Amino acid sequence: MASHDNLTAYPEHAARSYRNLAQRLIDNGLEDVTVKELERELEHIGYFRLKGYWYPFLTPSANAVGKRSLPFLPSTTFPKVLERYHFDSELRMLVFEGIASIEVFLKSYLSCALSADGKEFGFLDNANLPNLSFDQHLQCLKTLRDSFLKSQLPYIQHFRHNYSNPLPPYWMIVGTLSFGSFKEYFYQGAPKEIKKGLAERLGIMFPGGEGGNDKMLSQWLEVIRRVRNMVAHHDRLWNSADVKIGPSLPVHRTGKHAAQWWGNEWDVLRNDNSHKVGAVLAVENHILRHINEDSWSKKLDDLISRYPEIPLEEMGMPEDWRSSSLWN
Repeated sequence: MASHDNLTAYPEHAARSYRNLAQRLIDNGLEDVTVKELERELEHIGYFRLKGYWYPFLTPSANAVGKRSLPFLPSTTFPKVLERYHFDSELRMLVFEGIASIEVFLKSYLSCALSADGKEFGFLDNANLPNLSFDQHLQCLKTLRDSFLKSQLPYIQHFRHNYSNPLPPYWMIVGTLSFGSFKEYFYQGAPKEIKKGLAERLGIMFPGGEGGNDKMLSQWLEVIRRVRNMVAHHDRLWNSADVKIGPSLPVHRTGKHAAQWWGNEWDVLRNDNSHKVGAVLAVENHILRHINEDSWSKKLDDLISRYPEIPLEEMGMPEDWRSSSLWN
C-alpha cells in the first residue's frame, strides 16, 4: 500500500446534471438511446454504478495497460450496456439465494453438532469452542448477548419473556447471528472433528482417504462470506476478478483412482480462472448439490441462456461449461 504522504488529492469535479451526463455519453459515441431515456436510467441507477458496465466498451489507453476512457468503441449501444447490468442484478440475486440455503444448512448442522458435543448451552464454556482463545471467547459471548438483546424474532422474544437463562440454546441463538459472526465464532471455534465431519458431509475431501478437508472448507466459507457482502452491497459481480473471492482448489490426482477423485474436474478453473466469479459459482453449486438443493444449477443455466451475449470467458467459465459437473 502506498504511503499516505505520497498520495494526491482526488481531483475536483464540477457537478453535472443527469441530462448533461447523458448528452456527454451520447456525444462520445453511445448509440441507440435518446438523451431523455439515458437521463432516466442514470437517475435510476447512477452514473458511477453504470460506469462499471460500460467501461469494457471504452477506448483502450495507448499509455496505460488495462486503462480505458471515452470515447466509446464503434457500435457501442446502450442496450448492450444495460443488458450486462440486468444480467449482473439477476446473477447477484441467484447467488444470494444459493448462499441463503447454505447459511441455513450450516446453522442447522453446527447447532446440532455443537449441542450434541457440549449440550445446548455449550458455548458458555470456552472448552466447547476449543479453537477460540480466551479473549475470542469473551468477544463471542458479547456478540451473542448483543444479538440476543437486539433481536425481534418472535421465538427470541418469547424466550426473553419466559426464561431466566442469559442466552437461548444453540439452535435459537444462531438465528440472530450474521453469517460472518456465525462463521467467526461457532464454525471457527468448533472442535476439529466437527469441522472435518461437516467438510465430509459437503463432499470436500482430502486426497488419500484422509476424510473431510476442513482447511479447504474454512477458506470456501470465507469466500462465501466475502461474496455475500458484495451481493448485499450491490457490487458488480459477473466479471469480478479478485483473488479475495478466489476459492482454493482441490489438488489434481493421477493414477488408477484419478477417475473417482472429485478434484480433477476442477482443472478447468486452474490458473487465471480460479479468481473469477465462475469459480465462486462452482463452489456454490458443489455445496448446494451436497445439501440436496439441485434446482439451483438449473436456474443458473436458465439465467445464462436468457443472456446469450454475455461473454462467458470474462466470468471464468468455459464455453462448454454445461458439460461439467462443476456447474451442472
